[in-house]
Amino acid sequence: MPNIGVTLAASFNSAFYAVVNFIPKFLAGAIILLVGIIIASILRQLIVTLFKVLKVEKYLKKYGVPEAKDAFNWTNILAELVRWFVIILFLIPTAEVWGLPQIIAILNEFLTYLPNVFVAAVIAMVGFAFARLAMTSFWPRQKALTVKHQEQSQVLPVGQSAFLLCWQS
Repeated sequence: MPNIGVTLAASFNSAFYAVVNFIPKFLAGAIILLVGIIIASILRQLIVTLFKVLKVEKYLKKYGVPEAKDAFNWTNILAELVRWFVIILFLIPTAEVWGLPQIIAILNEFLTYLPNVFVAAVIAMVGFAFARLAMTSFWPRQKALTVKHQEQSQVLPVGQSAFLLCWQS
C-alpha cells in the first residue's frame, strides 16, 4: 500500500512542475498578443488618418450615405474591422503557444469570415450612394409625371409612373 504522504508530495510536485513550465508559454503568448494589439491600434489610427486625409466621410455625405454619430461613422467602422482582423491574426499564434487547438480552429474559421463583413460594409456604402443617386435622378421626373397625369384627372401608381418614365427616356 502506497504512502499517502508520498502520493500527495508527488501530486504537488507534478502540479508545481506544470505551472512552472506554463509560465514561459503564458508570457510568450501575452507578448505576442500585446504586440498584435499595438500593431492593430497603429493600423486603426493609420486608416482613420488616411480616410480623413482623403475626406472619405465628406464624399460619403455628398453621395447620400447615411451618417451616424462620430463613434459610429463609416471610417471608424472600417478601421475597427481592420483592427479586429489584425488582433485575431495575432490571437492564433498566441493560442498556439498556449496549446489551445480548439481556439485556433474557431479563430481560423472566424478569420475567414471577417473579410465578408468588410465587403458587406463596403457594399452597403456603395448601395447607399447608388440609392441616393437614383432618388435624385428619378424623383423629379416621377413627380412631374404624377403632376402631368393629375391634370388629366388620372393618377397613376408609382409602378406605372416609373414605366412611363423609362418609356419617355
